[in-house]
Amino acid sequence: MPTANTGVLTIIGAAYGLKQVTGQVTLLVNRQTTPETLSVQASNSVFTDTWPGVSKTLTVVYSYDGGLPQTATAMENQTLTIGAHEFELSSAASALNNTQPALTVWGASYGPKNVSQQVQGMVPSGQTLNLTANNATFTDTWVNHRKAFVIVASYTGQVPFTDIVVEGSPYSLKYRPHLQVLSAFWGMSDVTAVVQANVSRRNLSIAASNSVFGDGWPGINKTLNVVYQYAECKPRQAIATEGSTLTVDYDATVPPYQPPVDASALNVIAAAYGRADVTSKVASLIANQSLNITANNVTFSDSWINHVKSFSMVYTWGSAAVSSLVVAENQPVAVSAPEPLFPTDQNFVSMAGLFGSGDQMKLQTGAGGYWAVSAGGQITTSGTSSDAAESFTIGVPGAAGSAAITLQCHDGSFVVVGGDGTLHSGGTAQNAAKLSPSLQSNGTINLGLVGSSGAPFMAVNPAGAIAVNGTYNADFSTCFNLLFNPTQTGLDNHMMAFAPPEAENVDIDPLLVKVIWDLTGGCFLAIGLGPLIGNAEKLGPGVYRLLQGYPSVMSRINTLVTAIRTNRAATAGALLVVLKGVYDAGVFMPLVRLVLSLAGWWGLSLAIVTILTKVLGGAATAGATLAAELIASFAIWAYQTTMDVLAYVNSSGGSKAAGEAEVLREPEPACLPA
Repeated sequence: MPTANTGVLTIIGAAYGLKQVTGQVTLLVNRQTTPETLSVQASNSVFTDTWPGVSKTLTVVYSYDGGLPQTATAMENQTLTIGAHEFELSSAASALNNTQPALTVWGASYGPKNVSQQVQGMVPSGQTLNLTANNATFTDTWVNHRKAFVIVASYTGQVPFTDIVVEGSPYSLKYRPHLQVLSAFWGMSDVTAVVQANVSRRNLSIAASNSVFGDGWPGINKTLNVVYQYAECKPRQAIATEGSTLTVDYDATVPPYQPPVDASALNVIAAAYGRADVTSKVASLIANQSLNITANNVTFSDSWINHVKSFSMVYTWGSAAVSSLVVAENQPVAVSAPEPLFPTDQNFVSMAGLFGSGDQMKLQTGAGGYWAVSAGGQITTSGTSSDAAESFTIGVPGAAGSAAITLQCHDGSFVVVGGDGTLHSGGTAQNAAKLSPSLQSNGTINLGLVGSSGAPFMAVNPAGAIAVNGTYNADFSTCFNLLFNPTQTGLDNHMMAFAPPEAENVDIDPLLVKVIWDLTGGCFLAIGLGPLIGNAEKLGPGVYRLLQGYPSVMSRINTLVTAIRTNRAATAGALLVVLKGVYDAGVFMPLVRLVLSLAGWWGLSLAIVTILTKVLGGAATAGATLAAELIASFAIWAYQTTMDVLAYVNSSGGSKAAGEAEVLREPEPACLPA
């Protein structure tokens, strides 16, 4: 609850006719008065004609100082005013308490009538809402005019949303987290963007027809195949044949998604052949982490007789970014491990800053074996799986940002260099081998030995032991993959090393924390670290404290917030500005460490290379293909970021930041995809 009435006016939601205008109304608030005020004409000249031929209303749901929400309406060509009188009424009302129900109706209108209390009274204990937007429900408050029903609502933990329904239409509302369309195919056409654009009120109902998607496969009776994910739930698949309607809704019984640990594993999320779900069948056909099949009735059986079918698949490599493909019946399907590349003028990229003392690590050779401790204490590659691998505890003996790490075995001893030139257990912290992991652009990791002459690499010798005197070779002998498990001890030590000491005593604005998480950790998840594994509430404050020590990064974030404040949109290019700033500031690896804090065991190599490919490659090339890929991947991110930025802009903290924006702003780099 607010501690003082300062007169800060927050616009929770606004609609004019059939258009949501929250951002536009927010910019019209006069922040120079106390209390803050709003005066706006409900007219087409201000908002454009959002419902041609119909007299419209402007509805604004607002609050002062976080108090009880109020609803104001004005008919077309009237002026809507919020000021001292409304502030006094808001101050006299009871503020929202901390035990809000799951569903909160912030305000509602029917035509020019405020129906907030009536709608709030319709919400039963089940936290659903069902009504018909007509005169029978609300009475005819504007005779001989066609009206719209406007509601601003949210569920606990969500940003308020504004829904608009035309008179005579049914309206239903139940809890649903954010819905992301991972992939959609209409016959042989990728229609992911079209399907995502048709998501309404966090569910989907769309006709499988040429009138919606175009006829990209003439003469063929097509299927619409949609793979989707609600928040952190396991992705699911829905299939509809031409002429029917595909519907998607939230199912609370769907378990959370558990991405695979092995970064080299081909992970089939969903697959369809014609109108049949063949996910399990395709997964069973994977051999040596590759897929080579023919999409025909012999492989899958004929589930749609006398129809030419398409085969589509959504997959990842380990927990990396989602990929998809589609082929026609009788065509081959070949999927093999990718070789992502990121632009760099160096042979290796240091992983300094990624690890914290107390984190855990397992190591896998390029040929597949895992590091294990033999009976004599020698480190060998005899582990046949990640379960059989030795779990090493990481130490970071140098200062913050040091590239060197040590490895402690489960018996408490440290890994050292033996007299035979191979790694052994049994050492102490004082004589422990200091290893330096470096990432190659092809997704493999090399391990150097710190403090010796030259630059020897860890290598697998003919006996299967880890030797320290190898020279770099592009074959598997010097290539490794790291399985990483961030621990709470590692997180605490990592934060002590990288976050400025004064950050612990700084008051944290939770709305700004959410924005910073969206623009950094949330973006990493969106472009390469798997579907929604992070937790903004737990990790956001740590990211916030970390980046407070890097003014150049905060400047980029501030510039993007300002752009969204004006345009209510976030582009791929604007996102890359923020991430490129993170990389240029030398805080990329520490930030990735925080994003991974709750991930459990994680295959690092391809995931980080995927991010670097998109961040650095996109910033350097501004390629149209890359931009299109990013835009398709960021549909849910762009929505969530825009809503969170507007929530921050509406707050007193956002208003203050707007006045300080020029202090932080710096020139933007050129040549970024829009």
